[in-house]
Amino acid sequence: MDFITQWLNGSLSGEFCFTVLVSMLPVVELRGGIPFGVALGLPYYLAFPAAVDTAAFAFWVISSK
Repeated sequence: MDFITQWLNGSLSGEFCFTVLVSMLPVVELRGGIPFGVALGLPYYLAFPAAVDTAAFAFWVISSK
């Protein structure tokens, strides 16, 4: 468990995946996903597409049913 926590907070790919996971939460979405990614240390140019693409994907999955 420590390995997962360390990877999510310690590497660029982990921070990106963590931002994607947080952006999937309906309560948080874009309003919380972008600031969360930046607060983790993810550059703006990676935090923005992680949050936006995840929100768009979630909308596509929900609306396709």
